[in-house]
Amino acid sequence: MPFFPLKDERTYDATPVLTFVFVAFNVLAYGLSAMVVTSDNREMAFAFLNDFAVIPSQLLGRDPASGVLPEWTTLVTANFLHGGLEHLVGNMVFFWIFADNIEAAFGHVRFLLFCLLAGVASMGAQALFYSTDVPVLGFSGVVSAVLGAYLVLYPKAKVELLSPTFFWAYLRMPLTFSVTARWIIPLWFVQDFYFWASRAEDVGIAYMAHIGGLFFGLAAAKLLHVNHGWYELRELRRRELRAAIKANRRRKNKDEEVGDDVGTTSSHRPEAARPAPTGPSSDPWTLD
Repeated sequence: MPFFPLKDERTYDATPVLTFVFVAFNVLAYGLSAMVVTSDNREMAFAFLNDFAVIPSQLLGRDPASGVLPEWTTLVTANFLHGGLEHLVGNMVFFWIFADNIEAAFGHVRFLLFCLLAGVASMGAQALFYSTDVPVLGFSGVVSAVLGAYLVLYPKAKVELLSPTFFWAYLRMPLTFSVTARWIIPLWFVQDFYFWASRAEDVGIAYMAHIGGLFFGLAAAKLLHVNHGWYELRELRRRELRAAIKANRRRKNKDEEVGDDVGTTSSHRPEAARPAPTGPSSDPWTLD
């Protein structure tokens, strides 16, 4: 990616539970798989990939299946495997920045189904276009679907980006800058289309999985867009409620400050000026 995202301007009060769960699960899966795939036992590493990564030729039945699980299950399991730490970090940063907004818009259950189906669709697209025996793995297809949905739901949202070294060192461009999603997300996918069209799959990146995930995200967001306004209205009501609570607290604090001022004034009265008590006080407080 020529420009790396740092954050977006949209925030929600609701905790993005599933976004956190997906990130944590990917990190855990990478830690467990790294102990096997990076081991000195190459036969064990190949067997692991054969069992849990998508092998397009086996998935489409052109080669005999040799994994311990049915081949269709790898359309899900392969999404949680990564080829290296850089691959993992890049996917998780993109997912963390954008996915919380989609989870808030879709709701937890729909977001869960959205991510799982996006993984299946993106892996399936890659397998259909490149029926090779090279294992396909990674969460990039799901991330692409999230970006596609974000483009539909929040095209005017601003995303803060980190400039490449060339831009800020030689062109005197700011180190960070903001741009709307409707510009930067299509730019990212123009790059994918270019590399796919130039037959750059030889570099080991499943560009068709990215493209398949993008179209799935666009379609899913369009289909669920009718509910988007309801979530926005709920968020607006929450903000109005928070504003009312804060205003009430400010009034209460102001009343307490007035009460303290009255207490301070009364404590400086001469003893003779104080009225004699006539009985137990009915007030729930005592001014000292």
